[in-house]
Order: sequence, then C-alpha cells, then structure tokens
Amino acid sequence: MLASNRHVAPARDTDAAAIRSLEQNFVEAFRAKDVRKIMSCFAPGNDLLVFDLPTPRQHAGHDAYTKDWEGFAARSAGPLTVTMSDLVVRTDSGDLAYSHSIVHVAGQRANGRAMNHNARVTHVYERINGAWLIVHEHVSVPIDMSTGKPDFQSAP
Repeated sequence: MLASNRHVAPARDTDAAAIRSLEQNFVEAFRAKDVRKIMSCFAPGNDLLVFDLPTPRQHAGHDAYTKDWEGFAARSAGPLTVTMSDLVVRTDSGDLAYSHSIVHVAGQRANGRAMNHNARVTHVYERINGAWLIVHEHVSVPIDMSTGKPDFQSAP
C-alpha cells in the first residue's frame, strides 16, 4: 500500500509516478523476499550507499547490500506483511529526486521470534539510463532516550 500526501508539479508528475511505481515494486519484492527483484530497484555498482537498521553501520555498493538482503531473507521465516505509508516524492532536481516514507514489516524470524516494526525510510534516486533507481537509502527508528532502546512501534 502506497499513499502520497503531497501534490507534485504537473511537469514532474511522470517522474513522480515512475518513482512511486519503483517503490511499489520494492514493497512487492520485499513482501516476497525476492532479493533479485529488491536489488533491481537499486543502482548497480559501487556508488550505492545504504544506512540500514542492522549492523554494519553502512553498506557500500550493490554487492554489499545484496548480501544484507540475502541475510534478511535467511533470517526470516514464512510470509511477510510489508506496507508503505506517508510516501512523499520530490522530483525538483532534474536527474535527482528523493522520498521519505514509513515502512511497516511484520512476520516471523527463522528463530521463531516475531518481527513487527515501523521504520522511517529516506530514498535518494538518480535517473540512470532513463530509469529512476535508488542510489542512497537511509532506514532508521526513533530511540527512546530514557532507555536507549529503539521504538519499533513509534507513531507521530
């Protein structure tokens, strides 16, 4: 599920629609744990940089991030529920664009523990060979400063 709460100028509607389609493909691939399809949303090569929730601090390059997703797929069991909400896409800069959204993931880990969390996701896109691809991803969750623990259920 994708929702947009911001209107994009008519000249940029086509780009914004292409990016929303890319995000929908990402959500569907995430839900299916289809690493190849997930990674088709990201720029190839070494220019990709990702700040994800689990360690390490960053993944530099397409190959490194592919390994992260392969690890995620191996650590999860059964079906996933993945929804994206509050998607805002900005396409003001020619061949660069960005978005932010909230992604909710629920399912079960391979160790039997439940997975149920919200994360804040920011994507930076570049138009590469005519197609929008993610060149930077930043995923985060708020931290409860009194406990130092992540707040996976945070709401506005």
